[in-house]
Amino acid sequence: RDFGAPPIPAARDHSPRRAENTWPGWAGHARQRLRQGVHGHARPRSGLVVLRTPQRDNADALADALNQAGHSTAWQRHDRTRAQTRGALAGIWDGGQLSDTETADLEVFCKQMSSDGAPVVVLLDFPRRDCVDRAYKAGAAIVLGKPYLNADLLASLEAATTASHRAHAA
Repeated sequence: RDFGAPPIPAARDHSPRRAENTWPGWAGHARQRLRQGVHGHARPRSGLVVLRTPQRDNADALADALNQAGHSTAWQRHDRTRAQTRGALAGIWDGGQLSDTETADLEVFCKQMSSDGAPVVVLLDFPRRDCVDRAYKAGAAIVLGKPYLNADLLASLEAATTASHRAHAA
């Protein structure tokens, strides 16, 4: 299926390569088409997305994808005192296999986000069914496994915020 993106160049050593790592122009082209609404969807609502991640690199990667889609971001580390962020559209919580410590942090984050009516999208490393169940019990709106595609993350964020907006409007 042709999505209008330029072809991915072949690696010199003939090794398999991922599109996002081989040619930055390809990702830029896809982001431009998303911003223009080329895929037939209405432009998603934008707003502040609070990122709760253990490492700055993870936050930067998430912020880049979200900023390209029109969102602003604020980063909170897992091991820091939680700064109160008001007026958030949503939260993204990034974790591993949802240890007991991570579960407790996720519960606090979900409670913090719920004060604004903001849903939380949870990113877990290859989550098992019991981890997904614990994440939903802690307050997650959507759970995605890592690695994920940015398009899936943005679609999940839009679905979560749309459902939350409808629930609060009713």
